[in-house]
Amino acid sequence: MMKSGHRQIIPLDKCIVILDTNVARSLGETTAWPEWLGTFCNMALSGEYTFALADGAFAELLNQVTKPIGGMSDGCFSRMIQGLETFIDPEYPVFLGRKDVLGMLGINGKEPWCPVEVRQLSKDGWQKLCNVQSEPKSAQYQLKLEKILQEERDEWAAQFQKFDNSFAREIAAVKRRMTELQSLSGAHALALSNLLRELQQKLQALNSLKELDGKVLDDALAAINADRPVAGVSMSARCDLQIRYLYRQWVRTRKSKRAYSPVSPNSRNDGIDFDFYRFLMLPAFVVTEDKGFLTRISDIPSAQKTWFMTPEELAARWERGGRPWPTW
Repeated sequence: MMKSGHRQIIPLDKCIVILDTNVARSLGETTAWPEWLGTFCNMALSGEYTFALADGAFAELLNQVTKPIGGMSDGCFSRMIQGLETFIDPEYPVFLGRKDVLGMLGINGKEPWCPVEVRQLSKDGWQKLCNVQSEPKSAQYQLKLEKILQEERDEWAAQFQKFDNSFAREIAAVKRRMTELQSLSGAHALALSNLLRELQQKLQALNSLKELDGKVLDDALAAINADRPVAGVSMSARCDLQIRYLYRQWVRTRKSKRAYSPVSPNSRNDGIDFDFYRFLMLPAFVVTEDKGFLTRISDIPSAQKTWFMTPEELAARWERGGRPWPTW
C-alpha cells in the first residue's frame, strides 16, 4: 500500500499535465506558435508543472508519422518535436499508463515494478519518436503499431463485461426471490402476493435500467477499493470519472435503438482515449483539442471532469495568476 503523501517518479509537489495527440500535432500544423506554448514553457520553468505525452498519444503519433500514404509530413513532424522540446519533461517525456500509473501509487501486480526502469522506458520512447523519421515507412511497421493500438481497443471492449456480470447477478437475485415466493401459500398469501408484485416491478425497473445507478455503480466503485487498497484518497475517488464514464457507456450499450457498441468503427478508438481517465488517479490534468471529447463528459456528475481541458484553458488559468491544480 502506498504511503500517504507519496508518489513515485513524479512527486506530489509537481502538477502532472498529460498531452493528447491532437495537442502535439497542433504544434506542427500551424506556421505560428500557439499562444499557450509560451505559457507552458513558463509553467515548466517554474518547477511546479511537468508535461508529458500520454503513452497512447505516443503510439498514435508513431502510427501517423510512419504511414506510407497520408501520414504526417516531415515538416509538420519536425516542427511538432521542436515545439514539444521547449516544455516537455526530459526526465519523463512519455507518460506510461496502466500498470505504471498504479506502480506510481505503490500498487504493484504479480511482477516487480521498478521506477528506474519505467523512467528509462519513457526516455527511450521519446528518443524513438524523435528519430522515427529514419524508420522505413512500411506496411509491416504499420501492422506492428496497429497491433499495439488494437490491444487498447480490445481492453476497452472487455471493460463492459464487469457491468454485464453485476447486472446479471442483480437480475438473478430478484428472479430467485420471486421463485421462492411463488412456491409459498397459506395464511400469508395476500402479503406474499403484494411482495411478489413489488419484486416484479423491481425486475421491470432493472430491465429498463432505472434502478441501476445506485447498485451497479456502487458495486463497481466498492470493488476498486477492495482490489486496490491505497492510503489517503481512496481508489473509488481517484477513479470516480473513469467508472462513471464507463458505466454511462455501458448503459448505452443496452439501448433498444442506436445502442453504443465499443467495437464499432465509430467507437473503436474510445479505448485509446479511455487511458486518459487512468491518469486522473495520480492526480493529473489532461489537455486536449478534442472539443467533442470534452462535450461528451460534460453531463457526468464528477468533479474530475474539470481536469480535462484545452491547452488554451489551462494556459489562461495560469496567466490569470492562478495556480491550477487537480485537487480531490
